Amino acid sequence: MADVLGCYATSSLVDTGEGQLAGIVVSVSVDSAEQIIIYDNTSAGGNWLFTAWITGHNPLVIFFSERFAPIYWTGLYITVGAHMLATIWTRQV
Repeated sequence: MADVLGCYATSSLVDTGEGQLAGIVVSVSVDSAEQIIIYDNTSAGGNWLFTAWITGHNPLVIFFSERFAPIYWTGLYITVGAHMLATIWTRQV
């Protein structure tokens, strides 16, 4: 089993195949609200695994216990807002 950690400022493919979303830290660098969408897919579209609106200077920090971590089957793809920085932790199953 391998863990994946990545920082993303643009929409990106994080992982392919099966895995678990282990943690998310997301921040916005301006005084506005922007949306992050995490898909169970290898591209933007299909099933949403997680979504949230993040407001400027109020980061979102979530670390899931292994028991409750969302599982993805196809891959993990994220879309982020223009002024957003996301750090994503995943673990393969």
